[in-house]
Amino acid sequence: LIEYSKDLVNKGLIPIQYERMGKSKKRYEKIITDYYCERSISMIIYILADQHTKKIMQEIEKKIQKGKEAFKIFYGSSSDLTGNHRLTKFYNQNGKVIEVR
Repeated sequence: LIEYSKDLVNKGLIPIQYERMGKSKKRYEKIITDYYCERSISMIIYILADQHTKKIMQEIEKKIQKGKEAFKIFYGSSSDLTGNHRLTKFYNQNGKVIEVR
């Protein structure tokens, strides 16, 4: 979990998931649906090892959010975490970004 704050009063936690190996589409459908049903979670960071898994997850997320503009999942790759990056960025399907120092 990452703690974030918009100001001194409003703080929250962002769950982080690391997917080293892809799962079945059915499994992702359950995981993503559960996240969208959980009102206390406003965003999730997924660190993925491959683009195929990202594509599957984004398709499922679009299906769940059909007709809506808000996407909870922010995607990054495991390669983004290697090296001397002082700032790592995670993007959702709308292009919104979470920056982690």
